[in-house]
Amino acid sequence: MVNAGLLLAALQAVSTASPPVPNCALVTPRGDDIRFFIWTDEGKDDARLSPLPSAAWPRATVVGVRRMERGVRFDIGSRDGFVFELGSPTPGEAQRTATLFLRRGQSATLPVAYGFCQDAPVTIDPPEPGDQSAVGANDPAFDPSLWPDEDCGLVLGDGRRTRFTFQLPRPNTVRLQSADLWSGRPVTTSISWSPSGSVGLFSQRGGFGGTQTMTVRGNRAVKLIRLSHLGDRSPPDLNGYGICGYRTIERRPGAQ
Repeated sequence: MVNAGLLLAALQAVSTASPPVPNCALVTPRGDDIRFFIWTDEGKDDARLSPLPSAAWPRATVVGVRRMERGVRFDIGSRDGFVFELGSPTPGEAQRTATLFLRRGQSATLPVAYGFCQDAPVTIDPPEPGDQSAVGANDPAFDPSLWPDEDCGLVLGDGRRTRFTFQLPRPNTVRLQSADLWSGRPVTTSISWSPSGSVGLFSQRGGFGGTQTMTVRGNRAVKLIRLSHLGDRSPPDLNGYGICGYRTIERRPGAQ
């Protein structure tokens, strides 16, 4: 039976027959379905991530070992495994951002999946962890060389997955398009930047809005797009979590 003590101080134990635990839905730049729920074994502090039906990852229960740093972060697997990060709760919101990074030694490198976790009951008994030497970091789902050039992965707050494009046709303009959103037409608005240029805030009056952050490692980069609202006659509380992977970026002298 699932034990409800999890994520140390982040979530409290619940003594009910079917306690709510974080159910997580993430997507990769390729659109892979990353879904799992998080639990702990009685008397243990490590988090267990067990697959939900039809998930591309994980394929079996994997163990997350708490990192001794600020925030809720866990190491998964051996030296070349993952770091899983659960975002801080936002007042009034049931969902928390969830990011899966590749890891090299003690360092988290590029994000390879992005989405959210939300507490919900689980009716299945999770399998105990098996061999943790192969947690799936070499799975094609997480191979940056297989990232698509044309578009990105997007998981909506209701669990649906779709494709979309996120472009900057001009330095202060953002353009989004998806066959499943905004009637299939491109939508544009202005974007403002942090002093470092890595974080952008955009919002269209009466339409969509959100933030983008960018991580660069070597000649590769990843953008995480948090759509706080979608507009387009969507439910007002429907949001989205997008991830775009760039296999090769060109660095120019003087460019940020």
